[in-house]
Amino acid sequence: WNIDNKNGMDHLVQQYNSNFGPVNFVKDIGQVEIVGIAATGLYEYGSSPKQLHTQLWEFIDSLPEPEKPRILLSHIPLWRGSKVMCGEPNPHYWIKSDQGYSYFTMVDKE
Repeated sequence: WNIDNKNGMDHLVQQYNSNFGPVNFVKDIGQVEIVGIAATGLYEYGSSPKQLHTQLWEFIDSLPEPEKPRILLSHIPLWRGSKVMCGEPNPHYWIKSDQGYSYFTMVDKE
C-alpha cells in the first residue's frame, strides 16, 4: 500500500485505514510501546496533502510522556550520515539521502 500518492491520496488513506487501522498508531506490546507513523506526513510538500501533515503532527503532539520504552515504526529510515555503512553484510554500501516526487530515502536530519 503506497499511501504517498498525490492522485487519490485521501481515498488511499481511507482504504488503508479501513483495512489495517490508522496510519499513525500506538500499540502496547509487552514491555514496550510501538509508535507507528506515516512519515511522509512529517513534510508539507507537493505529494503529501496538508491533511496528512496536520494529522501526523497532532498525533505526535498528543503522545503522553512514555511510561516504558518506545519503538518508532516508520517506512522511511531515520537520518544518518552519508558515510555510515549498511552493516557487515554490505560493508561497501551506504544510503544516500535523496528525495523526489513522492519519495524520501530517509527522514531529514532536523
